[in-house]
Amino acid sequence: MADLRNVMCFADREIGTEKKGGMKVGCWGITAFESDAGLDAVDLIRENLPDDGKMNLKTMIRLLQEDAWCAPQDVTDGDSHSSPMALAEIIVKFRNKDMAGLDADLYVPKGRKFAFMTSFTADKESIGWLKGYLIDTLKYSRENAARGRKWNGWFKEKDWNSWQNHMECLIQHMNELLSTSEDTIELIQPETQEISVLTGRNNGISDMRIT
Repeated sequence: MADLRNVMCFADREIGTEKKGGMKVGCWGITAFESDAGLDAVDLIRENLPDDGKMNLKTMIRLLQEDAWCAPQDVTDGDSHSSPMALAEIIVKFRNKDMAGLDADLYVPKGRKFAFMTSFTADKESIGWLKGYLIDTLKYSRENAARGRKWNGWFKEKDWNSWQNHMECLIQHMNELLSTSEDTIELIQPETQEISVLTGRNNGISDMRIT
């Protein structure tokens, strides 16, 4: 399996992608956490974390779908960064017991924090939806590249290749969750979550890995 623990792949300059209203957003790396679109989604989810500390994947997906700004883009666009991608990265971080970047002091001086959550449940239907979105995004991004959009908008081929590898890793995580016997999966294990505070957006989660 791919190991992205030591991979730090950044685009040479800002990558522009269209959002509703014609606004442009940028990225500075391959992960959703290294993009405006991804961090907007993380902020929205954090702001709406439940008071009882019990997160639910289906609720998070609905929250993103109903938000005018963070609603998932059309997968046929093959966008490199999206709110579902950010949600998948959040799941991976909880699976890896790695809270780095989720509650960085720079962005969360007070209020709700992921580190305060005591439960994170994911039903297989929601996991399947997320997996499908990632698969389709990857598929159409490759089709876009094959039809003449060089590296699907990335400025360097190595970034394009690293992004594809990252997407495949996220999809593999979803496959692993879907292969379990439980219909609903608890993503927060009894062990204490490892909390690491980062203070820069560029730190992102490029070290995301499959365990």
